Amino acid sequence: MDFRPIAAEDIPQLLEATVDNVNWGGTDRLTVKDVLDNSRLSQYATGFRIDRDWGFAAVEEGKVIGLGWVQFFQEECPGYGFVSSDVPELSINIDKDFRRQGFGTQLLEFIVNHARKKGCTSISLSVEDGNPAIKLYEKFGFRPVSREGNSQTMILSI
Repeated sequence: MDFRPIAAEDIPQLLEATVDNVNWGGTDRLTVKDVLDNSRLSQYATGFRIDRDWGFAAVEEGKVIGLGWVQFFQEECPGYGFVSSDVPELSINIDKDFRRQGFGTQLLEFIVNHARKKGCTSISLSVEDGNPAIKLYEKFGFRPVSREGNSQTMILSI
């Protein structure tokens, strides 16, 4: 698998990945329109700024099979995994056909290593109860720091 930086042409895929992330359980709880109509959710795609945020596309045999991106949110418009304005929040999504094959682990490892090189001291994320991805996050050392409803915010110290 290869990794390339997320570019402007990937922004529509960030929206698809965000919709897929909120519908992780296999049921379509929210549509693209629902996500776009929710400012807190839509910012994961439409609020991604290449001059401030960063991420990578995971490419296998010429096809983008996953996206991992971090964003710096502000207290007045926080993401679901918001800790502080200087802690970037991670979103990660692997195409359904490529899950449980180690691609998420590889992408997450690449992102964490890149964050370390950039001088980040921690990364946060939000994960809903029951989401099997929590095992991957725990394996990497993410630890819960707060809870909102049926989701927990986790942080990784780098």
